Amino acid sequence: MSLEKTSFIGIDVGATNTKIALISKQAFILSRSNFPTKFYQDKIALIKKILNEIHKILKPYKPSAKHIGGIGIGLPGLIDHSKGIVFSLTNIPGWKDVPLKRILERRLNLPVFIDNDVNVICLGEYLYGAGKGSRNVIAVSLGTGIGGGIIINGSLYRGASFSAGEIGHIMINENGPRCGCGRFGCLESYVGNYAIIRTAKEKLKKKTSKILKELTGGNFKNLTPEYLNLAARRGDSLAIEVWEDVGRYLGIGLSAIVNLLNPDRIVICGGVSKAGNLLLKPVLESLKEYSLDVPFRAVGIVFSKLGDDAGVIGASCLVNQGG
Repeated sequence: MSLEKTSFIGIDVGATNTKIALISKQAFILSRSNFPTKFYQDKIALIKKILNEIHKILKPYKPSAKHIGGIGIGLPGLIDHSKGIVFSLTNIPGWKDVPLKRILERRLNLPVFIDNDVNVICLGEYLYGAGKGSRNVIAVSLGTGIGGGIIINGSLYRGASFSAGEIGHIMINENGPRCGCGRFGCLESYVGNYAIIRTAKEKLKKKTSKILKELTGGNFKNLTPEYLNLAARRGDSLAIEVWEDVGRYLGIGLSAIVNLLNPDRIVICGGVSKAGNLLLKPVLESLKEYSLDVPFRAVGIVFSKLGDDAGVIGASCLVNQGG
């Protein structure tokens, strides 16, 4: 079996897992592989593992490098996409000023493009997912951290130092809780995974929840956003209150983006987005309250269509876009 010249490799490096896929020009996944990133914390070991997995997914097709258009990689950190340098990675130690593009191009004899992971997700959703058909798209990734990608007039906006999109560090309350960045009252300190659990535990001090007690085996140290999602869908009033709080704060943060950038689509991605309408309803109510009328009427709030494949598909799009 042979490959077209227009097949690409997309790589999504996460702090927990790394995903690699062979992807057609039409964004169909032809072959895939993944592995736990935590077992390859040393950068040399991780690069070697990525190289091995690339060869693994290509093996059934018996291609040579000439069949592949290039490789795109999304990474969770500060990236100089133009020079292909990883300045640092979030929750993956040992990466400082690593010329990843040059290293991989020498080993594979293929063009390599790298970028921040949420920029890559935003690009994938814009071209093939929930942002398709729009020209001004914001992707908001909800998880342990809150990341953002920005597309303006059809192009990724990265900022003067490639750090645009730090939506999680929009301040919504200067007297709020301390954020992981060291400052106070950032959006992430209200809607990140740890913040959601903190809010739930504070409510559990005043109110009981039989459903959450059952789900956690009676130990609230085991509490997760997934359990809160399940409990809310089973009608648990405390869990519903938590999602209402999270949605309200997220709406406040998104209103700053709507008022500043006037996007026509905001795509909500990441694990927390699985709360679905439990989250969307309070988001829309809060967004309407805090946004100006004209930009509010122009924006649509939608959930990711590409789901867990957004990272690898978006990474492959970097090749098509020439970085």
